Order: sequence, then C-alpha cells, then structure tokens
Amino acid sequence: MDRLLEQKRFFNNKKAFDISICGYNWKFYGSSGFDLFWSLLFPKNQDSFFSFDIWDSSYTLSKWLFLQKDKIKDKFCLDLGCGLGLSMAVAQKLGSKVIGVDYIEDVTRAAKSNIKNNIQSDPMIIAMDFLNPCFLRGKIEYIWGGDLFYFQSAGALSLKILEKNIKDDGLGWFSVLECSRKYFIKAMQECPSLSFKPVYSEFITNDKRNLNNEECFIFEVTR
Repeated sequence: MDRLLEQKRFFNNKKAFDISICGYNWKFYGSSGFDLFWSLLFPKNQDSFFSFDIWDSSYTLSKWLFLQKDKIKDKFCLDLGCGLGLSMAVAQKLGSKVIGVDYIEDVTRAAKSNIKNNIQSDPMIIAMDFLNPCFLRGKIEYIWGGDLFYFQSAGALSLKILEKNIKDDGLGWFSVLECSRKYFIKAMQECPSLSFKPVYSEFITNDKRNLNNEECFIFEVTR
C-alpha cells in the first residue's frame, strides 16, 4: 500500500489531449503517470487500456450524445465513470443537466478542471463509491457511460445503479468495445428487469491500444 500511495505523485505529470469532436475543439489534460498507478492496482494486468486517458469508446459515446441532443437538452442526466470529462462536456454544451461521477478523486478533479477550462461552466462531478451510490431513486432521465465493462463486476455495478436510479421511462446508453461485449451481456443477465438493444456502432483503430478496426457499440438499456 505504501508503494501505491507513493505513486500518487505521478498524477502531477500532465498529458495534453487536443480534441476535435462534434464541432468542438478542446484541450483536455490527464496524467502521464496513471499507467503506473493502475499497474500497482492490477499487477497481473499491464494492459494499456488502464490509463488516465480519453478512452476510445468515450469518443463514440460523445458522438451518440450529439445525435441525441434534442432528447437530453434540459434533462437530468448521469455520466457514470465520467473519466476526464469528455462525454460530460459534450452533454453540457448540448444543454443537459448532467452530473458526473467517478470512483477516483484525482480523476474527478481533472474532469472538473477540463470542463471549466473548455466550456466555462462549473460542473457537478463527485467521487463516488459505486457500491454505495448517492442518488434519489427513480429520478434520473438519462444515464450513460463509456468503457465500463472491461470487468464484468464493474459493469454489473453500473447497471445496478441504472436499475435503481433511472426513471421508469428513462434510457441508459453504454459505449462498449467488441472486446468487452461479452462482459456487458453477462452483466445484463444479472439484471433481469432490464433489456437492451444496439442503436449505433462505429469502427475504431488505435495502434497504441492494439485496436485494429474494432467495432464500438452503443447499447440502449431500458426497463
């Protein structure tokens, strides 16, 4: 644990991302040291997916939110695992009343800074234990998340949060890479009150992450 705490100094090593998406041009910042943080949490899994980064399916999710701009405008929304804040920033620009949550406090601080600096708003982003979510049940109109299903357990927690907090006529959208689709489906099987269907997909190539024309899906989840 001492080694884990020692590595928090790497969060201060900023990494810049020049983002052009949905007609917006932004500069976001993460940390070049987050890979080391994750390598201590998951010493047997050195996969480069675990990085303080803009994850690939976040771009797909952001594009989908842009297509749904008329639906989410002025609506109470929840961005699960908001990361550095990309999909949340897009949603705020589109006029949604969105709350962002992540379970790592350093990440929430970075997301707040990114959104404040790029769209001059004061976002509501909180660090939250996904095992003990802090929302009023049945009040949220739209819930979404990207890259939440690399582990079945993490994805199942996200679906449980949706199941308890979404309005009866609300919608959930999850951006899932083909390599994680099996975990999404298994997690859905643990929530028999929910159903899903694919509503959008695109293909992603990212040499850094060994993604070669990998399909990324948006799954819509309803009661």
